[in-house]
Amino acid sequence: MARKAKPQTIYLHVGLHKTGTTAIQSAFEGYRGDGVRYAELGYRNHSIPFYTAYSGRHQSYHIWEAAGLTPAQADGKKEEFAHLIDSYFDAHSGDDIIVSGEDISMIPPPGISGMFGALARNDRKVIVIVYVRDPVSLAASRLQEVIKADTYRGTPPSSGYRQRIEKFLKIAGKDDLVIRNYARSELKDRDIVSDFAAIVGCAAPKAPENTNETLSVEAVRIIHLLNGFVSAFGEGRQMREARWIFVERIRALFPGPFHVPAHLLAPSVDAGDVAWLKSVSGIDYGDAIAPAPADDGWRSLDQFLSTPREATLRILRDEFIPGRKIPAPGADPALVVARCFLAFLETRRGRG
Repeated sequence: MARKAKPQTIYLHVGLHKTGTTAIQSAFEGYRGDGVRYAELGYRNHSIPFYTAYSGRHQSYHIWEAAGLTPAQADGKKEEFAHLIDSYFDAHSGDDIIVSGEDISMIPPPGISGMFGALARNDRKVIVIVYVRDPVSLAASRLQEVIKADTYRGTPPSSGYRQRIEKFLKIAGKDDLVIRNYARSELKDRDIVSDFAAIVGCAAPKAPENTNETLSVEAVRIIHLLNGFVSAFGEGRQMREARWIFVERIRALFPGPFHVPAHLLAPSVDAGDVAWLKSVSGIDYGDAIAPAPADDGWRSLDQFLSTPREATLRILRDEFIPGRKIPAPGADPALVVARCFLAFLETRRGRG
């Protein structure tokens, strides 16, 4: 009797955010070996094709909004990517396939159901892989991200373990859902790429250089103050472009790590969410939660984010204001940043 062929397996890596996803995608892009290939769908990060095809929110997806697509054009993208995904898996049925995209975890449950219906056709097996990070360090890491993007609204992003994982648990089942702790000490060879390769069962490709451009605490403070008077949204195109160039100048001018005292982020941690994660994965982040301070809203965090060091302000003044017509600012940090940005705009206009 002929031996039954092994069913094709789809390794669906869904993030979460700030858990080495970029490193995995950079390492595996173009990978083919050991009967495994990394999906080629036009983007190294598969968030765009999958979120567009299955979320039902493609018309408001920030990628297409930023590109200026009309609702009808976004509908066209949805159909294009749904067809591309189907045809790609059908054309490569002889290999197991890796899909990786953190925005996939943000697809609502009905979209996840539709996505699984498409991926599991032809007796394919779908294994979901998700990495999680302790809630305090996750909040700190994402805080710099939302401040840079000007989407910070006064409270740090929460962990959202249950919101992002439970829908996969319900559809894939516990046996086909792999939840891994992103802590370096828990990873194979203390490396996210090696750990991911071990789950898939293939050789680990050479890890690329770290491509994530982190912001230092001083850079984040300046950008936070900048967001108070010039937005990444609602401005004209030239102003938006100027803002992003200024932000990159700030990132380069103030290198270094980003940190926030844990007690300032503790109030954002949902103890129930942490308990849920432990119940389904055994991963316990209870010890990572710092005792919360007396309730003062988020004033202490805002004060931390709004108070750059005096040395930082001196560097800003020296970098942007000398020789400009704008008078040297006083000690108010927000005023320093505002005047430095105005000087930066004046320089750009002079060059134009």
